[in-house]
Amino acid sequence: MYRAIKLNQSDRCYQHILYRHSPNDAIDVYELKTVTYGLSCSPFLAIRTLLQLAYDEEERFPLAAKVVREGVYMDDILYSCSSLSQISRLQDELLEMFNSGGFILKRWASNSAKVLQRVPLENRECPVTFMKDGNEYSVKVLGLKWFPLTDCFYFTVDKTDKVTTKRSVLKLLASIYDPVGFISPCIFIAKEIMQDLWKLGIGWDEQLPTDVTKRWLNYVDDLPRLTAIKIDRHMLLPEQTECELVAFCDASSRGYASCVYVISRNDRGQTKVRLVTAKSKVAPVKPLTIPRLELMASVLLSKLIRYVRDILTRVKITRITALTDSTIVLTWLQTEAYKLKPFVSNRVTQVCEVLPPHCWRHVSSECNMADICSRGASPSQLVECSEQWLKGPSWLYDDYSQWPVRTFINQHESNTPEMKSNHTLGSFNLITNENNSIEETKLEFCDRIFSNFSSYYKLQRTFARILRWFRLKSGHSKQSILTTNELNTAQDVLIKLVQSAYFANEINRLSKGTKYVPSLRKLSPFIDERGYLRVGGRINYSALPYNAKHPRLLPKNSRFTLLLIEYLHKKYLHVGPRTLQNIINQNFWILASRRIIRSVLSKCKICFKHNPVLLQPEMAPLPAARLIPCNVFEHVGVDLGGPFFTKESLRRNARVERSYLALFICYSTKAVHLEVLSSLSSDCFLACLDRFVARRGVCSFLYSDCGTNFIAASKHLTEVQRFMLEQKNNILEGCSKRQIIWRFNPPGAPHMGGLWEAGIKSAKYLLTRAVGEKSLTFEELTTVFCKVEAILNSRPLCPLPASDNPDEFNVLTAGHFLIGKGLTAVPEYNVEDITINRLSRWQYIQKCSQMFWRRWSHEYLNTLQQKAKWHSDRSNIKIGDLVIIKTDNVPPCDWPLGRIEALHPGPDGIVRCVTLRTQKSTLQRPVNKLSPLPYSN
Repeated sequence: MYRAIKLNQSDRCYQHILYRHSPNDAIDVYELKTVTYGLSCSPFLAIRTLLQLAYDEEERFPLAAKVVREGVYMDDILYSCSSLSQISRLQDELLEMFNSGGFILKRWASNSAKVLQRVPLENRECPVTFMKDGNEYSVKVLGLKWFPLTDCFYFTVDKTDKVTTKRSVLKLLASIYDPVGFISPCIFIAKEIMQDLWKLGIGWDEQLPTDVTKRWLNYVDDLPRLTAIKIDRHMLLPEQTECELVAFCDASSRGYASCVYVISRNDRGQTKVRLVTAKSKVAPVKPLTIPRLELMASVLLSKLIRYVRDILTRVKITRITALTDSTIVLTWLQTEAYKLKPFVSNRVTQVCEVLPPHCWRHVSSECNMADICSRGASPSQLVECSEQWLKGPSWLYDDYSQWPVRTFINQHESNTPEMKSNHTLGSFNLITNENNSIEETKLEFCDRIFSNFSSYYKLQRTFARILRWFRLKSGHSKQSILTTNELNTAQDVLIKLVQSAYFANEINRLSKGTKYVPSLRKLSPFIDERGYLRVGGRINYSALPYNAKHPRLLPKNSRFTLLLIEYLHKKYLHVGPRTLQNIINQNFWILASRRIIRSVLSKCKICFKHNPVLLQPEMAPLPAARLIPCNVFEHVGVDLGGPFFTKESLRRNARVERSYLALFICYSTKAVHLEVLSSLSSDCFLACLDRFVARRGVCSFLYSDCGTNFIAASKHLTEVQRFMLEQKNNILEGCSKRQIIWRFNPPGAPHMGGLWEAGIKSAKYLLTRAVGEKSLTFEELTTVFCKVEAILNSRPLCPLPASDNPDEFNVLTAGHFLIGKGLTAVPEYNVEDITINRLSRWQYIQKCSQMFWRRWSHEYLNTLQQKAKWHSDRSNIKIGDLVIIKTDNVPPCDWPLGRIEALHPGPDGIVRCVTLRTQKSTLQRPVNKLSPLPYSN
């Protein structure tokens, strides 16, 4: 069909094929003029062309045009007619209409020999002889096998191997093609076995357990029995006068199902019942109650009814009856949705949109045809009951009044499960009383009422509707939308309620004429003509509005006050505490307002996400590798820096390449060794490591940042970070061969590698000052870094003494541990001509070395004693806390959330690293990258 449809001239340039006969030939370009295979738009173009052909030729061929609109499935046409004359006319119209469009109809098949006699043999699906003793042949129609001679469908099962794995089970399950659901009870067994395999966590190619293997092999051996099932293609009586749909639904602990039957009747008193469609599903892995599964079955029934009703457009449906054996489901369907819990309410609404409650009836479990589908049946069992399953129970052929069904009316709604609990607010009185016990009860009442509301918005509207109900003396009002006056009245009532509960003693004093109130003496309070407690203050003669000059008083510890502050904070776009306080003071005066406003704003999750407060544990003790004397470069930190651009040669237009710096720094002496890398590869780095070992000796431990800390921000990786991530395993393997142990800092904790980070910074500082933006050759860059290394190794390990004595300026440097003096020191006097007996002895050399380590212990170590920052532990976290994870190069509002799963305390007992679980993975992060979310009571 595709090749018979030509493309528009302007669209052909998008369909080119490049081809050549041999590699030495030139490439030929072919342009396709017709619709081709493999493009996503090709099916649409083909169907759209057929519909356009039907539209253009509808006046000449009305019957054929109708068939094309209703019975075309891609390149197949399926249709049936009630008489031979009508089908012959349709055949002629189809041939002529498609010939006018350039299409040729082939592969004809029919259950009528007269129809096929008019078709040439080469255009038939296969030759057929309609004789009683002739061999019956089948035609595949949209995936189903069809016998034209007997006009029925049947099922075949391919040969299956005896391999019992989850892969083979799924393969066989997918090979059984039953889109309508004729053998859904049998397929349910295979679905149930497949679900059991998922529950057991078995791999795709693992051998199944013995009990499951036995169940599966028995099922497979029984599958060939399905060939005995024959399904009539024609479901209706000819010239039917009535047609109705009857649907069943049922559920068990194993699954739920639904099936739909069509009943047709004619004037001669004949009745025909046939299964239209069926669907079964296994119960979810998460356990559900039987009533909920029954409700899921009713939802499935409504979907099948809608599907069948939309398909049978050529038939007038006179009645639809839905049957279930669950009285709980029928009760739910007759209950208003708002009275039910969300799970049930949503599904009841979905069912009632298709089938109103008056369409539902109760049927006993013995008469429920969906029962076999919800429990499953083996192929043998399905064959035995196929007559009843495919043609319906015998009572469906009787008159509707004789069916064993009844109308269910619920009379005990209070005992129905899944109903929402009713909460009453109770009554309240705004009149104050001197009895303290009564005032305490009113205070408790306010706290109890306000604690049921999560926002001021809901609280205000709930009280507004209560007041409307009192005013109209009925449960419902004609106007559903609350007016501004009603909302303002509700706010006034709430304020008066709060004041009467929290300022009872003050109101009593003022009502008796006492102007002095000790607890509010600075505010000069008074009661206005409407009974509100207001601030007197000192700005009576200002031009401010009355509410601003005399704002109404609110307590600081009331739930109402907290909800009001939170509401105004969100209403005015999360303003700061000072601005929010000014806004509140225009109408209200909250006691200790600054403190309570800051407390509420500190718990605002939106503000917190935009400005999170990170945790900061106390500075950890230095590791033992930095405090115990040992061989130089015994414990080494390593880091990479760059890139640095180098020229291939000194030519003017020489190619510029990238080079990188590898820094090795001794943990105890801060001695630095710099190497230049020509590229970022594992081989190049391991060669660099070999050069370091050859010059400085084999180190026992290598320390560096963890490469996996870059995974979460892979879009923002630098070249060095990507190299550390991708080549980590190769480098670890190379180090293990060299008897070197590589240890990593926790992910996302560069501050724990401050030793080498500072070394890289110092090396870059000296390089940029000496070279600037000039590009060097690789040899020149190596030379410069050797000089930088000498300078870094000549830095004093401790501050210079504050003395004018020149003998005291011989400070200790890393060079003393490498060559016995600073690497940039002035050369000593030549002693080659002095006799050997006048030279220093070997013991003196040893003494000098020991002197260096003694000075290192006495002078340098003492400088590490004080903590420059992070003096106290401010990290109060525990397992289960929800935190925001700081992510570099990402705005704070987009930082991901995580929940703490494990704590990793250091040797001093302080937690500095934790394990987190996010939506995507589990990872480790240092505590100073975390910000706990505020929790509100």
